[in-house]
Amino acid sequence: MPLLEISIAPVGNASASFSSHVNRAVQRIEQRNLNYQITPTATVIEGDLDELMEVAKDIHRDALQNGSSRVITN
Repeated sequence: MPLLEISIAPVGNASASFSSHVNRAVQRIEQRNLNYQITPTATVIEGDLDELMEVAKDIHRDALQNGSSRVITN
């Protein structure tokens, strides 16, 4: 089964904290019933390739829609 390692860096928002973005990303992953593990620098998600690409887009878009003027996704 494919793995995706993802990290986001919201840029241009009022807070230096990433915790709210991480919490929302985890909610999106859990809504899709995907297995995941949070590491100190990223989140590793297991699923089929189409699901992984969709959840990555959702996480990126969510950060943009919640106060970030730019988002760096790795």
